[in-house]
Amino acid sequence: MKDDEIIFEDFEEENPFKKLVRKVIIRIIALVLILLFTSYLLAFYAFDFFESRSESSVLDKDSLTFATNGKTIQFDEAVYEKLKSIYFANPEHEFKACLFGEVKENTYFIKSVVEPKVFSQSPFHVSAEPCTPSAIIDLHSHPFQKCIASATDISYLNRLKSVNPIALMAVMCEQDRMSFYA
Repeated sequence: MKDDEIIFEDFEEENPFKKLVRKVIIRIIALVLILLFTSYLLAFYAFDFFESRSESSVLDKDSLTFATNGKTIQFDEAVYEKLKSIYFANPEHEFKACLFGEVKENTYFIKSVVEPKVFSQSPFHVSAEPCTPSAIIDLHSHPFQKCIASATDISYLNRLKSVNPIALMAVMCEQDRMSFYA
């Protein structure tokens, strides 16, 4: 036997059935991996989206009110316009605002807004002076369509309630969508 014959014997034709089985298995594995990755992304983002939608309230544009958790938040038109201008002036990062007014029964009448001094801002955090105890709503923004309060927000709310029991915390995530926490 010559050396050439030995080399060619090692490269025999593979059975066509084995080739087909190998291709099918590779394609099935690729499809499963793609489905796992896609379902992870969809579940992660879709869950956040639907949770945010169910937890937040949309402004009734006719009356400039939010109805949430048995409470009504009624905005003065000029105050709401000011709040929207703050929102649009800060598209890249969170902001904070203190809302003032009066509370009658379960209705919060918002008559003024004040922007406290901000120490630092990022897309996911704002550090600012606290609202004065007379503020009835302590508001800050979150990224677009993410109206869920974080653990830090809830901790802050607990401290806020110890100073002002009627105060609410609000998370604004769209120009006309907010979540309110009591």
